[in-house]
Amino acid sequence: MSTPAQIKAIHALRRQVPHLDEDEAYRDFLHGLTGKRSSMELSPQEAREVLRAMERLAQRKPLATRRWPEDPKSPLVRRLLREAFAAGWDVPETAGPFDGSEVARMKRCKEHVRWWLQANYPVLNLPNRIEGWSMVALQALLELLKGKNESRSWMQRP
Repeated sequence: MSTPAQIKAIHALRRQVPHLDEDEAYRDFLHGLTGKRSSMELSPQEAREVLRAMERLAQRKPLATRRWPEDPKSPLVRRLLREAFAAGWDVPETAGPFDGSEVARMKRCKEHVRWWLQANYPVLNLPNRIEGWSMVALQALLELLKGKNESRSWMQRP
């Protein structure tokens, strides 16, 4: 449990951070940072984290974000998706109105990549991320896409 001095310091800093004036915003901030909605529930370590974050906000500095280690396959997947996008795999299968935004096009491209991987390298439990497939499968798809992009015969869908 956090110490009374830490709780007092948190509430003093809370008044210095403009958007934490409202109780609900303050509790959402705590929950986002620690998973708890009250400063009384915080461990001493969590209270120190909250104090550091509030000090940064009071000084109008951005909060530091955690960087998770990158999957070793991520560069290959990014390249694969760029190649798939260049090959036209973002084009919808059916005619008619469709969302042409960049986000929607990338989503269709990812879905098409997953479909191809599952059709050619089936797995029992579909991975949530493309990185879940084997390197062999990812490299085979990349070679296919590179060949299609080089010959520009990408109009025929797999």
